[in-house]
Amino acid sequence: MIEYPNDFNKFVEFVKKELNIEFDIREDELPGNVRGVVYYDDIVSGNAVIYLNKNFDFPNIFDLYFVIAHEGRHIWQIKNNKFNKENYKQRTETEKMQEYNEQEAEIDAHAFAAAAMMKYAGIKPLFEMFEEEYKSKIYQKANIIYNEMLNKKKYKEKNALSANDLAVMTGRSRTAIYKLAKRLGRLPTIEEIVNRPNHRPPKYK
Repeated sequence: MIEYPNDFNKFVEFVKKELNIEFDIREDELPGNVRGVVYYDDIVSGNAVIYLNKNFDFPNIFDLYFVIAHEGRHIWQIKNNKFNKENYKQRTETEKMQEYNEQEAEIDAHAFAAAAMMKYAGIKPLFEMFEEEYKSKIYQKANIIYNEMLNKKKYKEKNALSANDLAVMTGRSRTAIYKLAKRLGRLPTIEEIVNRPNHRPPKYK
């Protein structure tokens, strides 16, 4: 049986607010060390539920919070057409855990969970089970999401960040952002900048 910390509901509401989604939480018997899952059909039908493994012994509250944020991000992905169901592989469909984790949906969910922990609790998950190259991918995206969280109010009020803000947050040059803005007829969003190919030589960041 899962022991929930006193501020569990507060963290759940924090995740819902950050992602602008709704979901329920239920306990269930899940296989092995699976900590939590969501089901695609539940989400598209409007009944999003995060199922937590009632038999899993969560080492600390932050592991539990990480699962909520991670699975919450999957709900957000599906609701916002950011989840490629046709190409996504379940854990049982991959030979190696690395293959499963390197899917874009998993990198994004790990990154959001890391950003959520940074904003809510001021801590950064270490991802000690992952190789440095993979951790770097997660942290790079987590930093972008974290900055989006911090600037959400400013973005909503002004409908756009400045070109300098966007350059700092995405690591792209102001020149590149201005070029994209000229093509779009407006300042681009962070997501539009990040998803645009970076044509700089490999040795430059």
